[in-house]
Amino acid sequence: MYNSQDAYICVCYIPPEDSKVYRNADSPLHEFCIFDRLCIDVRKCSDRGNVYITGDLNARTGEQLDCIPNIHLNCFVSTPDPDLPPCSLPARKNHDKLCNNFGLQLLTLCKENNLCIVNGRLESGHFTYHGVHRNKPVASTVDYVICNTDKANIFLFFDLRERRP
Repeated sequence: MYNSQDAYICVCYIPPEDSKVYRNADSPLHEFCIFDRLCIDVRKCSDRGNVYITGDLNARTGEQLDCIPNIHLNCFVSTPDPDLPPCSLPARKNHDKLCNNFGLQLLTLCKENNLCIVNGRLESGHFTYHGVHRNKPVASTVDYVICNTDKANIFLFFDLRERRP
């Protein structure tokens, strides 16, 4: 029997969308949509408990919305699922203003499965990693923590440290 407090954690790496692994006909990722597969797994696990996704997703989401905001539409029409709470999370801030195809797919995955991106909500636009590479400041905007929207408040702080040899 499943418990509503069970946690399903996905740690993943998705190669960049312009990677050769998608263009090479001999690659197992050729013509494979990782976000479709991830969506299937999220839906299966969501029925059993809480879903958490983390890793390098190579999805640039800019400051696009990752959840559907409450626009009080239920005042005018019957909504399909009245049990779904409206998104009342603080706005997500991101220093990266660009959005790529993988970013759009990730945002769709979040909206369709009641998930949210935790990055940029805890502190004003902070990423999961800040550092210096070759004397230039760098920040990772494609390493995410994603969870059910009603569990976003369990994260008080998170940080990813650069591993040095």
